[in-house]
Formats: sequence, structure tokens, C-alpha cells
Amino acid sequence: MPEKLLTEMNYDEMSSLIDNFIDRSAQQSGEMPANSFFALLFANLAQRIKQTFEVEGRVVNGQLVLVQPSGLPADFYVQNNQIVIGEQRIVVKLRA
Repeated sequence: MPEKLLTEMNYDEMSSLIDNFIDRSAQQSGEMPANSFFALLFANLAQRIKQTFEVEGRVVNGQLVLVQPSGLPADFYVQNNQIVIGEQRIVVKLRA
């Protein structure tokens, strides 16, 4: 398989390259594998969650349409395929 430059890689290829590098480096020094580290990291982050909001959606003419739930804080807004929380915006894109 010919080698690619970093600038020629897509996201998945770059992510795999980084994961493999971390795993090889960890094996040499006896450290924790990357997948175990990230599993523990996300488990730890999940413990900090104080409140969960459920957002429902449906696909209309091939586009995601999210429904604004009731009882949301003032800085939480949902429209079409976007969720705004304070100064952060999440845009959800569907893949075929």
C-alpha cells in the first residue's frame, strides 16, 4: 500500500494513524492502550453530566429536522439540524 502524506488523508485515515501510533508507543513503554484511555476519559466525563435533554427529530425530504423540546433553559435552542447551547452550536449532518 503506497504511503500517503498527512495532507492527503481523510479524517478516518488520520484518526487510525494516530490511534496506531499511540498504541505502538504505549506497548513500548508499558502504558495504557489509547482505546482504554479514551474509554476511561469518556466515562469520567459522563459522570460530570448534571442534566440530560432529549431532542427528537425526523428526516423530511432527506433533511434532519429536530423538534424543540419544552422546558429548556433560555440558552438552549433547537432548529432544523442545529442545537445551540450558550455560545456553542452543534450541527448534525446525515450521511447516506
